[in-house]
Amino acid sequence: ATTTDPVDAAEAQAQEAQVIVVTAKRRNTSLQRAPVAATVLTGEDLVRKSVDNVEKLQFASPSLTVNTTGQGNAFNIRGIGKTEQSSAIGVGVVTYRDGVATFPGYFQREPFYDIASVEVLRGPQGTFAGSNATGGAVFITQQDPISGSLGGYALAEYGNYDKVKLQGALNVPAGDTFAMRFAGNFESRDTFYNVSGPWTGNPGDQEYVSGRASFLWEPSANFNAVLKADYNNIEYGGLPAGRATDTGDPLEVANNAPLAGRDEFGRVVLRANYRFDSGLELRSVTGFQRGTTTVSNDADGTAADGTPAAPAINFRADITEEIWSQEINLISPDNQPFTWLIGAYYQDDRITIPADGGFVQDATPNSLAPLVFDTVIQGTNPKTALAGFGQIAYEFANGLEIQAGARLSRTTSANDALALAFIPPLPDPILPLPQVDKTEDDRLNGKLALNWTIDRNNFVYAFVATGAKQGGLNGPNFAGLQPRAFDAEDVVDYEIGYKGTFLDGRLRTQIGGYYTEYEN
Repeated sequence: ATTTDPVDAAEAQAQEAQVIVVTAKRRNTSLQRAPVAATVLTGEDLVRKSVDNVEKLQFASPSLTVNTTGQGNAFNIRGIGKTEQSSAIGVGVVTYRDGVATFPGYFQREPFYDIASVEVLRGPQGTFAGSNATGGAVFITQQDPISGSLGGYALAEYGNYDKVKLQGALNVPAGDTFAMRFAGNFESRDTFYNVSGPWTGNPGDQEYVSGRASFLWEPSANFNAVLKADYNNIEYGGLPAGRATDTGDPLEVANNAPLAGRDEFGRVVLRANYRFDSGLELRSVTGFQRGTTTVSNDADGTAADGTPAAPAINFRADITEEIWSQEINLISPDNQPFTWLIGAYYQDDRITIPADGGFVQDATPNSLAPLVFDTVIQGTNPKTALAGFGQIAYEFANGLEIQAGARLSRTTSANDALALAFIPPLPDPILPLPQVDKTEDDRLNGKLALNWTIDRNNFVYAFVATGAKQGGLNGPNFAGLQPRAFDAEDVVDYEIGYKGTFLDGRLRTQIGGYYTEYEN
């Protein structure tokens, strides 16, 4: 027989009630026992810190920056991620929604509402994360339906610039094995800008319409499946831009080109888990996403205002992106010294510039016009990622644990497009420039870690990890000369850290240091 000190038991229960869990490593692990530098925010934390979109995460998580340019963003952790706003260039920080890697660098202004948690992992994620990453990963988990519970919430706001925000969720159980959850968010506000000149549109006016439907089926204690569908329609009204040489109020802008900006996108995710009687768990995450971005802006930020007429140099784009992804994991039970995980991942990402976007020359311009000539691009840019990964770990009796993981991946990027140069108002192109090329890349990445649980309040870890960011294709092809493809980027991270828990779990610390080698 054994006895337990009632004071120790009470302290253990208090700490257990306040445990912050990391799920991004495919197991439910206490943040204070996870060998990674990370920030975990609950839904309540997000509300309290006024973090209602991915841009505001940088004010609640160290080492993270998000810079928005137009309708895309550059997401960086520890200075590594993305700086060039181009769909040809991948991201070094991958954002996930319910386990599915979202659009790389675009369609990222989806608001945070009805969120369960956000996990920000710092450093390369070359083993577990579905998509390889050099800078880190952000895992956003939206609220699942809850069986046997009827409830929800509602929120309303009103502010200056006629800002309106309405948000809410409703959880509806249906028997013992099925539940539904519906959530929505609406926001609108008037522009901050005073835009003059012969522009068209409503530059700076914003309207966000988002909705989500979720369904839980749990026919037994061993199996559950969650199906979620998200829809977002974000209207920017156009993006006002002024010349850098202008002086005075930056909110006073003069434009003389058509202004428009809109992102419409949706996502369907199916997560299924099956736990065998032995404790072995099989997980599947399937995702489909489709988005269309429309933009028209004044590329030089000028307007004819009594001075000699300035040209209406106009950038226009109407681009659609579709992503299919599938991840499968087989995970060993936790209740043994030796644990393991194996998995596979596939993603197909296809960008389409349609041949008839309703713009000039019956094609979708993706260029500056009218300079000497207009440039029109049409075609596709398909990318793929295929990977197999795994990890083994062994925990010794004295609290020491050794972990080793590896990931073998292959990525491809291709162009099957045509660039056409026109001299207005001539109807036919003067110069066709085929953009047909493909590049492939293989990478082996991994992580080797040594962890030591000194006691329930103190944890030390050290590891070396690698990650990679997919390479791609430069353009355009001119006079039959295809530009050289650019290589994948590689990161090697050497890291050591300490995590301490004090005052019955009320005070948590993470102290760490890292040295990164970054190539290409």
